[in-house]
Amino acid sequence: MLSLLPKANVTRVYAASVLLLALAFIMAESYILYLTKNGYHMASSNQWQIQGVHEAVTSSITTYMVYNVLFILAQVYIIFLCVEALAHQNTIQIIAVVVFYFVCQVYTATRYISFYVLPSISARIFTRDSNMQMMQIGVMTMYAVALV
Repeated sequence: MLSLLPKANVTRVYAASVLLLALAFIMAESYILYLTKNGYHMASSNQWQIQGVHEAVTSSITTYMVYNVLFILAQVYIIFLCVEALAHQNTIQIIAVVVFYFVCQVYTATRYISFYVLPSISARIFTRDSNMQMMQIGVMTMYAVALV
């Protein structure tokens, strides 16, 4: 991978920072996915036994989990986008990486709001999980740092 990149130190630092950020996001989002799955299983065993509510919550939690997996896959894609942008010295692609981080920041803020500020019925299972809340805040903070 390093042989594809230009020899400039700034280029290598940028590639290393994108790689480290992607790995940090993948680990954090994987843990959030794990917490989502465990929180749902714990809540479904003792709550929402009403058929319509249980189906709605199951559908909503499945959607959250799919979004987390897509978020993880997007981080893998961003590594390839960064390497290609640097190898071809394409400024537009480098700007696209920054825009991507901004869009991810907006998504994580929206997710935090939907889980903790204005929770839906299905998101209420996370309101008492301080570990999940800290992870959500941590991911938002990492994206803010990535934008700087």
